[in-house]
Amino acid sequence: MPFQLKFLGSFDSASKERLFHGVGSHFAGGQCETEREVLFRRCGSSCFPDRGMRFMTGTHVDIYGHPIMVDVTDKEETIRSAEAEGWIFLPAAVLREVLEGNTPKGDVLKVAEIAGIMATKRTPELIPLCHPIRLDSVQVYCVVCAEKSAIHIVCRVRAKEVTGVEMEALQGVAEAALCIYDMCKGIDKGMTIEGIRLLNKSGGKSGTYVRGEEGE
Repeated sequence: MPFQLKFLGSFDSASKERLFHGVGSHFAGGQCETEREVLFRRCGSSCFPDRGMRFMTGTHVDIYGHPIMVDVTDKEETIRSAEAEGWIFLPAAVLREVLEGNTPKGDVLKVAEIAGIMATKRTPELIPLCHPIRLDSVQVYCVVCAEKSAIHIVCRVRAKEVTGVEMEALQGVAEAALCIYDMCKGIDKGMTIEGIRLLNKSGGKSGTYVRGEEGE
């Protein structure tokens, strides 16, 4: 699929047509060139400021704009941990059935906890540039808070790895909440998922993070 260039500044359509003329069928040395490679070969990166063109770059994008997975080859393993939380607010009818254990699809809380654990292990398949890592410990807790007519979900993840486990913890909370919704939607579809957020993390280059202490 052709990529989309982001032009910042003036760069008329006629100039773009001349620059990329024949790119769709362009081959050089028996290897197909991408539009980015043609761009660099024909005008060079030095022309970008004058032409008003540049590519967005960052840790997950190379100098040509291609998405990449960050190279963690040289990073040392450390103990990583993360804790996330979320809420699913329940209509009165759903709350009553959950408290009484009469939901048609079975034990909502236990099934949701299993779903959350399973989801943490599938995070790299759902977040495109996440690294597949070995998780050493996952805990998911779903607790009914009757006074709020809600279920509070907490996911804790630990691993001895080269990259963090924040996304795994967040993924566990999200999937547990979705599982609760799925199991209870036959009673009332008016449930609301809110407040999915990271509470704390430790390990790695960035060290320890605790929500609420960002400014300290």
